[in-house]
Amino acid sequence: KARWYNEALRRIEEQVSYIWVKPDNGSRYNRGIINLKLDQQGYLLSSWIHLPSGNPDLDDSALRAIRGVIRYQIPNSPSLYRYYKNLKFEYSGG
Repeated sequence: KARWYNEALRRIEEQVSYIWVKPDNGSRYNRGIINLKLDQQGYLLSSWIHLPSGNPDLDDSALRAIRGVIRYQIPNSPSLYRYYKNLKFEYSGG
């Protein structure tokens, strides 16, 4: 289960990174967390900034990228869904 979870998080990071345009004024010291709520098919139900990075431009760009992914690639397994329905995405400006 942990391996599947880590693999799903890696895929989510790849999906977000593919469309994320980071602002020029970001720093590696700016770190934040976004909460995601997904349905069983991987579609985003809601997302919000859980912990702001201290850089509003970075927070906005990360949230736009999270919301820009059409469908997240999570395992198609009702028994594993409970592990993927509420996720945290950690991001930084660097």
